[in-house]
Amino acid sequence: MIIVFEGIDGTGKDTQINEIYKWLRNMWVTNTYIHNYPKQGDTPIQRHLKGMINLSDEELAVEYLREMMKDKDDIQLESERGVVILNRYYYSTIAYQGGKLGIDDMIRDIKKLKLPVPDYVILLDADPKDLINRVKDKDKFESNLSFQKEVRKHYLKLAELKPFEAEWFIIDASKNAEDVSKDIKQVIEKILSLNAKNNNSVV
Repeated sequence: MIIVFEGIDGTGKDTQINEIYKWLRNMWVTNTYIHNYPKQGDTPIQRHLKGMINLSDEELAVEYLREMMKDKDDIQLESERGVVILNRYYYSTIAYQGGKLGIDDMIRDIKKLKLPVPDYVILLDADPKDLINRVKDKDKFESNLSFQKEVRKHYLKLAELKPFEAEWFIIDASKNAEDVSKDIKQVIEKILSLNAKNNNSVV
């Protein structure tokens, strides 16, 4: 099973994923794996985010998808063993670069890559103006409120379109972290219960 966490900057994805990961391993699923995008380290994406180089939207999309392609086989194998949690995935690439490259065109091109298709997407959603003070040491994307508003619109459009077949759950990320975590756990409990009933248990 593959569960993707998505959302604009400041919605608390890292905090929630770490909590859900520990909760799953301790209470539900011992075979739980995490992949984070973008990856840390001296990568073109990280250098771009830090202002060291300037990548175009097309170059950024290529770099993000290249990272995902490298993990393609691992994600597929892990999803057969248990639960894979993805901290951002190609939905982020579409949401962040789709304004310039075209959402429909990106969806079409990404489908050609035949990357593992998630089962579920959990979108942490909130108005960007309510989140702007949550992120410290902001990069050039995180500090741009109008850009974050545009990205949020793209995410909500993707949640409506469901272009890659995954089922979406929208969580109110404007709440405090504890309440957001409770809401996410309720969603995942529902997911695991449905899978168990369908004899596809990952526990």
